[in-house]
Amino acid sequence: LNTCSFNYWKMDWHSAVRTCERDNKQLLCYKSKKEMDDITEAFRLAAYGNAELELWLSSKNCSEPQM
Repeated sequence: LNTCSFNYWKMDWHSAVRTCERDNKQLLCYKSKKEMDDITEAFRLAAYGNAELELWLSSKNCSEPQM
């Protein structure tokens, strides 16, 4: 998947966007470590077809966090 994950607790949003765009990737947001683990688990399980998983992940694209 051409995505770039971003953890709120690790770097600020603007830096994340710049980094992802430089790699021509799409920014994905994770609200928590648990959500990230859930997504990782979803990849591991073959329950999702690739298209379904891609659709699921694309619904998590970032917008600038509202402070």
